[in-house]
Amino acid sequence: MTDRARARPAAPGASAARTPVPASAWVPGPARPPGLAAGEAHVWRARVSAIPPAFEELLDAREHARARTILDRARAARYARCRGLLRVLLAGYTASDAAQLAFVGDAHGKPRLRGGRRPEFNVSHSGTTMLLAFSAAGAVGVDVEELRSVRDPLALASRMLGESTARELRALDPAARERAFLRSWVHHEARVKCSGAGLALHERGRAAASTGRAGGPEPWCEELELGPRALGAIALARAPRALALYDWRAL
Repeated sequence: MTDRARARPAAPGASAARTPVPASAWVPGPARPPGLAAGEAHVWRARVSAIPPAFEELLDAREHARARTILDRARAARYARCRGLLRVLLAGYTASDAAQLAFVGDAHGKPRLRGGRRPEFNVSHSGTTMLLAFSAAGAVGVDVEELRSVRDPLALASRMLGESTARELRALDPAARERAFLRSWVHHEARVKCSGAGLALHERGRAAASTGRAGGPEPWCEELELGPRALGAIALARAPRALALYDWRAL
């Protein structure tokens, strides 16, 4: 079994019918992240419950302070452990001490390694699922959504995803509509996060997000097969030479 899913050109629209990177493309991750060659991207999938509590100790003072602002203890622990795992994987890619990594925000607040160090990275978690994306193919965004009930998906789609997507959803029966909405949503979120414009694009809706990075071409986007209970997507500034998908396991 190969550990790489061949990259394919993105479909023109986020809501277009897609064949996601198959679940069989996910393989157990190595003990340390492998080399990330130019033009490649890696995505790691983790169960939040499998991240050791000890990873919380890797956070810096700012991250600990943010965790303390989260009133729900379970959510605070989830945030801290996810940040810890991000540090562990980045330390592997950069041959660094996980606890010594320093982050800065770009003009839009998107986190990067201080000093312009690579790789580019992005994370997302929903419920018990976490995705961490690392890129040597330019800017990257990733999003995951565990299946859930969505209140008024048609109104939300019209406002955030565009009237064309809303019309497609309107034609579906309610049972299929929520999953189709979340599929379109993860594509939208991954593109927005790749662009780095974050909340500014959220406020202006999909029309702004579709302009891509700094007025450039729209990001390449690919759906990730996560099984029956979650949907995910990765977006990159350009199509990667190769895309590897790893399942993280605590050793």
